[in-house]
Amino acid sequence: MNAESPLGGLRILLTREKEQNEPLAKLLRGAGAVPILLPTIETEALEPENGPKIAREWNRFKWIAFTSKNGVRFFKAWLDVSRLPLPPHIKIAAVGPSTADACEAAGFPVEVIPETSTGAALGELLAAKEEAAPILLPCGVSGRRELFNALEAAGWDVVSMEIYVTRRAALDPNGMAELERGLDAVVFASPSAAASLVERLPLRAMKSMKQARLVPIGTTTASALRAMGLVPATMPSSTAPKEIFRTLETIFGAEG
Repeated sequence: MNAESPLGGLRILLTREKEQNEPLAKLLRGAGAVPILLPTIETEALEPENGPKIAREWNRFKWIAFTSKNGVRFFKAWLDVSRLPLPPHIKIAAVGPSTADACEAAGFPVEVIPETSTGAALGELLAAKEEAAPILLPCGVSGRRELFNALEAAGWDVVSMEIYVTRRAALDPNGMAELERGLDAVVFASPSAAASLVERLPLRAMKSMKQARLVPIGTTTASALRAMGLVPATMPSSTAPKEIFRTLETIFGAEG
């Protein structure tokens, strides 16, 4: 146990995919906490139906906007397979710091990030500060449309590119057993991650989770928890692992 951190000894459930959980899990271990990794969703690349058309019209786009790290990852893979270079005139927008970091790592220099990490906020910022132009939105199937709607309403030429799909992951029995032993906090990164877990929990596991602090990443995730009859705790100001970690320390530091 790390006596210097209010997280020392606490059991914290992380629900993202394994590799996306790891940066936060590493911070938690360093503070003496016990991260429990239980991925509730998984993503898979798709060949976008409009991919050939986008490739033919590649140079007409002035912007690309990303609302998730998965969007960045799968779009970069599509670009590489398609052997399309990123034209120097294309500008990049990202929904928040974590997505922006993924963009930079992929070689996409980011020019616009909203103060609030939501698609709606990004759409409002672009509509207010930039001239309407053709913009590409790499996204998941059935993803939220706040960014698309905000830009389309402002007269932008918006093209969605469904490049990955999110599905429910099989719940790991070991992770479920750890959950039932008791939790201090659960971190939910998306409404789909929350629903995928909550809708499949047996009664004993649900009781355990309801006793924990439920930390939502983003306002839409917080709203989804409320709709399921759950009480969200303090929301991190961004999706960055360090910010989530600081939020957890604040929650349990105040209680200590």
